[in-house]
Amino acid sequence: MKNIKKFAILAALFICINSAYAAGTVSKITNGKINNVRVDANGKGIIRFNKDILNIANCTEEFYHSAFSFDVNTPGGQAIYSMALTAKAADKPIMAYGTGNCSEYTNTVESINMLIIQ
Repeated sequence: MKNIKKFAILAALFICINSAYAAGTVSKITNGKINNVRVDANGKGIIRFNKDILNIANCTEEFYHSAFSFDVNTPGGQAIYSMALTAKAADKPIMAYGTGNCSEYTNTVESINMLIIQ
């Protein structure tokens, strides 16, 4: 019985997440380029793109409407940092999705959830 409840919860969560992406309510940038990548001494960083992000989170200041933040102190942040540098160096287009919140820089810039090199 416990396994069925766990499965049901995971299935519902998966459906909600996929519905949000499908509905276009998640912040995203498609066919963009990376203008610059910044990392501060505390390991928090910002990726700035060549165009504004669609559906940007309400916690984002206007100056950062073309940027997502990340944290190199986490494995995911390290991977995103590496991918961002690779995309910038190769001048490759990217797709990126946000989390809907501003974790690294509170009430300043939205956190990145996913980065894809096209």
